[in-house]
Amino acid sequence: MQISSNECVSHKRENNCFCKACGSIMCPECSQTHFCPKMKKKVIEYLDESLLDNFKFEKYLGAGSSGSVFQVTSITDDKKYALKVIDSVDQESFQIAKKEIAIMAKIKHPNIIRYFSSNWLKKKELLWITMELCDGSLDDCIKNLEVTMAFDYFYQICEGVRAMHQNYKIIHRDLKPGNILLKNNTPKLCDFGEAKPLTKATMTLSDKKEAFGTLEYLAPEIFEIMEKDDPKYNEKTDIWALGIIFHKMLAKNIHPFLNEVHLTKINKISKIKKILHENDPKIDPSIIDPLHLKILKGCLEKSPKERLDIQELMELIDQENDQKGFGKLTHPIGLSIALPLSDNDSKAPMFDAKRYKILDKIKRNSIVNMSHALDCFTNTPVTLKIQTKHQNLPEDIFIDMIQHEDTILRMLNMIPGNRFLKYYGLYKHKASYVMIMEDGDKDLESILVARKALKEDEILYLFHSLASDLFLLNKNNICKGEIKPFDIIMAHSLENKHSPIKFYLSDYENAYIMTPDELENPILFTRYFTPPEMSEISESYDVTTYDPLKAEIYTFAITIMLFHGCELKNCKEDFLLKFNEKNNKLFSLLKKMTDIDPEKRPDYCMILKKLRKFDIPKTINLKND
Repeated sequence: MQISSNECVSHKRENNCFCKACGSIMCPECSQTHFCPKMKKKVIEYLDESLLDNFKFEKYLGAGSSGSVFQVTSITDDKKYALKVIDSVDQESFQIAKKEIAIMAKIKHPNIIRYFSSNWLKKKELLWITMELCDGSLDDCIKNLEVTMAFDYFYQICEGVRAMHQNYKIIHRDLKPGNILLKNNTPKLCDFGEAKPLTKATMTLSDKKEAFGTLEYLAPEIFEIMEKDDPKYNEKTDIWALGIIFHKMLAKNIHPFLNEVHLTKINKISKIKKILHENDPKIDPSIIDPLHLKILKGCLEKSPKERLDIQELMELIDQENDQKGFGKLTHPIGLSIALPLSDNDSKAPMFDAKRYKILDKIKRNSIVNMSHALDCFTNTPVTLKIQTKHQNLPEDIFIDMIQHEDTILRMLNMIPGNRFLKYYGLYKHKASYVMIMEDGDKDLESILVARKALKEDEILYLFHSLASDLFLLNKNNICKGEIKPFDIIMAHSLENKHSPIKFYLSDYENAYIMTPDELENPILFTRYFTPPEMSEISESYDVTTYDPLKAEIYTFAITIMLFHGCELKNCKEDFLLKFNEKNNKLFSLLKKMTDIDPEKRPDYCMILKKLRKFDIPKTINLKND
């Protein structure tokens, strides 16, 4: 339900209450007569004033067993959050809720929902929790998943479970599609209300009658231990739930054991227990991939001892993909399916052209075609980079080039902090390969063409932002190689279009991982960005003195000079003629960065140290005119 103002429709008074069931927001007078269409009775819960002082309520997202969830915008930072409001939280309930909050605050992983803050209003018995806002849940789209996407989502879900089990020693105990949210095609585990710390090899129910989880995802041993005096279980209950989820993802929401009739029985606990005990999983005929079948078999073993643990499950997937030529799916973000080495591999992930609507072309030549597009499945803007082999380029070299860039982009996804555009994966499309990436607003070359030059504060902001990212790449043993205005993408946050501008580096065709082997193949530079030492290398074929980072720093400085309005053809000379230390604060630094001797050029640590002496603006408003 979209709320357009802070006044109720009937009485034009400020909202200070909401219906827990349907999400209607209204004034106290309306609340006295509100008839909830969902509950078919009068049901109202009052918001505390502190909530209305801190958040603007925009949309009702749904209600769970413990409370309601709203989309809100924080009045403090103008960012959007998911706000969970739980009522009737007395002292005893709060101690239980504190455990869930502690678990959420502890876990940091791209495939687990991010926790921000919470507040318990003791007198009102009201608890609210702010969390990361997502696009929807796996439950919303589980009937429409393609096999490729289902497998990718499952792998990322497993990454989140691995982090819980191995890094944080936690059992979720209520894994199901409704507790897996999606944000920009990234699954995120949520709802840790049933989660427990894994402190021993097995866990014991504190009460034989203790209820947890959702019936259709409960492992067989849970039904058994309800009748034992000393019931025990372990983290493999989550693995069983993963098996059920994976089957439903592949088979359009069909359960491998149960049907709708089973789930509507009044005595469904005993009924489900009997079905699980007497029957093997009924695998849907549409599931034919050998790896998928192995995963389901390993996850749906009735005996916990025979069932895979999360490490064994991940190793199974990686091992099978290695044998197929896919490589390991090592990063946790995006539509990550690695490219097979052979075009003839029938298991190659195929690009679904019907899923994407092309909005406009960015770049086009005989080899590369880049476009802004809309992912119609998730309503997410993306950039599509379609690469086709040139007729004079050998096939093996073309494949190596594609896989090389794919590897670099996967490594960027692993760097924390959202400093780089997300990479959603590599797909095969006819005779071409398609890379899917997070979309930006525009490249800086178009702004430079329109404006000729940037203002001093704009250049300083841009310079510092890019230098910080290049320093981060350097720390992760990645060399971008060449930095040109076209390679710099300007974008706002997807969550908040009014947020400060961010600049992202793109185009990693010439980037490489910093290893001794790579030094045998120096970067190929565009004509006017070529460092002076490259001409010496091309004549002598001696790469022993070549420093790729110092060469990169040279091209970075040329780009910054271009933003000063210098001519591309003789950029350095033009800059030195137009500026000096008196009329340009960056003059000395840029002159050193383009020194003819690479050893005299500063590294990124020194560049950042110099930049921090200046008054760097917190944000800029960069427009074409």
